[in-house]
Amino acid sequence: DRGFASLAVPYLTAMIHPGNERSIRLARRLGLSPLRTDVLLDTAVVVHALTREDWPSTDLIARVPETEEEIAEAKHLAVDAIHDEPWERWW
Repeated sequence: DRGFASLAVPYLTAMIHPGNERSIRLARRLGLSPLRTDVLLDTAVVVHALTREDWPSTDLIARVPETEEEIAEAKHLAVDAIHDEPWERWW
C-alpha cells in the first residue's frame, strides 16, 4: 500500500531472477504479475508489475497527493523508501 498510497506512480515493478522462487511467490502474494523478461546487470530477470488500477488497496483513502504539502511528504517518503534497503544487497 505504501507505494501507491504515498507516491504518484502508475505502477510498481520487481525484477526477479527466474530461479528465485521465494521472491516470485512474494511478488504474486503482493499482486504483481509477470510482465516481460529483461536483463539487469548482465543477468536475465523477469519483470513483475502491478498497476495502480489493478492494486487491491487496503487503504480506503489511498490516493495521489494533490496539495504542495502532500507532494512534499510523498517525495520525502520516496527518498526514505529508496534509501531504506539498497537492492544491490539482495541481488
